[in-house]
Amino acid sequence: MKKRAILGVSALLAAAVLPVANVFAADSSLDYANSIGSLEGSDTINYVVEATSDGGYIVGGQAAKCIRFDWSKVPKATDLGKMMNGGDVPIWEEYPEAAEIVGMSECQDSVVKGSGSKSLDAEALIGRRSCDNYYGGQREGTSSGAKLEDEETEIEEPDYEYYVSCIDYAAKFKKDGEKEWQTTIKDTTRPVAVGETTRDYRMITEAGYLYTFDKDGEEGLSTNFDPWNESYSAEFLDDGSFVTRSYYYNGIALFNKNAQYVRTAEVDGDEDVNLYEIEAISSDALYVVGEYRDEQNVYHTATFRLSSDLTESERITDYTNSDNEMTPWVIAANDDGNYILEEHCVWNSESHMMTGCEISIRDKNDEVVKEISSEELAEKYDGAQFIDFNLMFNRGTNTVYLLDDNYDVIAEHKLSEGEEPHDFATLNDGSIVLVGASDTSNDNYEVEGSQNGIQLRIVKAKTEGDPTDQPSNPGTLDNVHIFAIGGVVVLAGSALLTKKMLGRR
Repeated sequence: MKKRAILGVSALLAAAVLPVANVFAADSSLDYANSIGSLEGSDTINYVVEATSDGGYIVGGQAAKCIRFDWSKVPKATDLGKMMNGGDVPIWEEYPEAAEIVGMSECQDSVVKGSGSKSLDAEALIGRRSCDNYYGGQREGTSSGAKLEDEETEIEEPDYEYYVSCIDYAAKFKKDGEKEWQTTIKDTTRPVAVGETTRDYRMITEAGYLYTFDKDGEEGLSTNFDPWNESYSAEFLDDGSFVTRSYYYNGIALFNKNAQYVRTAEVDGDEDVNLYEIEAISSDALYVVGEYRDEQNVYHTATFRLSSDLTESERITDYTNSDNEMTPWVIAANDDGNYILEEHCVWNSESHMMTGCEISIRDKNDEVVKEISSEELAEKYDGAQFIDFNLMFNRGTNTVYLLDDNYDVIAEHKLSEGEEPHDFATLNDGSIVLVGASDTSNDNYEVEGSQNGIQLRIVKAKTEGDPTDQPSNPGTLDNVHIFAIGGVVVLAGSALLTKKMLGRR
């Protein structure tokens, strides 16, 4: 069973399958919460995680540092155009004596003063597609860009220029949270997937690169598989091959374990269907949504189930787009062939909320097993959201709930101040690991700098007769990611909301 990334920004979106009894009855079952710490003075963020065969997990993340560059320490003859990274070497590496690593808050202040925005968190800086960027200058509290000196006119320059520079990393952890190794790679774009084969560990970044690491963490293969350097979502298959939404290859594309292009998915019918990102993936199928225009020039939205080798497709739903109704969304899928579908959501521009959503769990024959509305979910469960068949999250209280197969809560944990979850994985013993970032130190860990990547393990509360360290409910939870941007957790259909309202990247 695999997971898929959820990208976008949205207001509250509900996603449910079956009623849950005693939602707030279980005690906290936090086993540990650790910080990955800073990396050579850089802030860190954990973005993606996947369970590994040895019972542990692998994490993909990014480290960023704020660089204050003092132009008074650079010879006047220097071409200031290099401050936009136009040269072969970043300006702070070419003139290290003029560069100083400072707190991320200084880069934030530089952006705020230059853009007029009242607040920007560190992740807003790191979360850009490539975070090796110029972020403006400051002189006496103002923001301006340094200008090239004219031979006849001397132009006063700001005291400092600010840059944010990133590197990516992969880190392997044991089940108990102990770090086995951490390897950095020279990639400035966000990791979107990690995985494991019998021989190595793997990571894909938004730059369209595949990286491999041997079992001791040594980097192996490093190859670009997308000529346009764009891969905003991807999922690994068991043999190390992977699928991704590729704009260069015009759709959902399959690549082999050596990152060589194999094929692009073709859907049934003659329509020119535009497929979106991968929504959910099970052991043998992918669920995607596409849009097309029929012969009468009417737009349709359809949900498709594709075979993992992209040679077969089935149309699950198909309906005509109307008014503000949003595209349907497959929240999760499991290896039994069941999946959760959310559809008929309407965006209310006044309340900035989704209404009218219908959520159903369906079997492999596409028969509806259970239905529930978003309004019913919000009323009965205090706004808690299902993000998988056995996992629920309440953004209002920042609490995660683990459910058994009868949908009773068997574990819960309230996140600490400053903690933002980005992704989760279910380990071999049924426990859950959440990864993300925190900007606040607590009794479990200390945050160095502005923020550090974190990992938290949640276990089922022990009951009499349970084997030691072995929950009685093995996990079926590794289908869906939690993803947070600027303090807003993005669930279910939110990526499609972004596409409708803000357009594609």
